[in-house]
Amino acid sequence: METELGQTQRMVLATQSMLEALNEEIKATIEKNQDVYGMSYDEYTKMSLFDKPFIKLTVCFDMGWQKRSSGHRYNSLSGHAFLVGAYTKKICSKCTRAKKDTKEAIFHECPKNFDGSSKAMESEAILKMTKDATNE
Repeated sequence: METELGQTQRMVLATQSMLEALNEEIKATIEKNQDVYGMSYDEYTKMSLFDKPFIKLTVCFDMGWQKRSSGHRYNSLSGHAFLVGAYTKKICSKCTRAKKDTKEAIFHECPKNFDGSSKAMESEAILKMTKDATNE
């Protein structure tokens, strides 16, 4: 039970931390571009969800794999990706992708959540992270 509770707590805290970082990035973007958005962050937060304008965030993206490659072979079974806010330099979103190995593996927590090639993981991860950030 401790293991499950610990994993749940870590997931909740990580999600909460990234949501706070995303909101800080939105705030910084609005404050640095008030001439574009025509409002302050306080005015933005008081608007209803349907009235809020789409805020165009500038982020950096990177993805890494657990298997070293020369750049010609894309066969890693897992990868991780991060969106980092350009103004706050905080992690706004993370994504982990894993492919199922054909060998028998020892028991571990590793959800299979991607069916494409390792090379396709990166574009799929940035698309998912962007959609998730937009919905939050």
